[in-house]
Amino acid sequence: MVIIIDSVWRKHRLFTDDVDTQWRKVLRDIRVQLTYALSPQAKGKIERPYRWLQDRLVRTCAREGIIEIGETQQVLAYEVKRYNEHQLHSTTGEIPIVRFERAFLEKLEAHIT
Repeated sequence: MVIIIDSVWRKHRLFTDDVDTQWRKVLRDIRVQLTYALSPQAKGKIERPYRWLQDRLVRTCAREGIIEIGETQQVLAYEVKRYNEHQLHSTTGEIPIVRFERAFLEKLEAHIT
């Protein structure tokens, strides 16, 4: 949101972060300092290569005419299972479940999220 305030000397532009919102006022009242995330990773927007899940989910639902959230959740569960148990990962070249089982047997660290 941009608010333009005209001036004799120049046009001033206020951006979203320049406006004192109710949320910012509440945080200031309880003495909490607001810090903004600057990187995509800090914002939780880490994209997987090729955005495989988002693309497959949308395309599958469109192809099958799915518009209800319950049916979409079933498609999502199927795609996650297919990816974890059958698809070769684009970076590691391994099927994720096979990789994690091998790491477990070899007592290597494996982070499952």
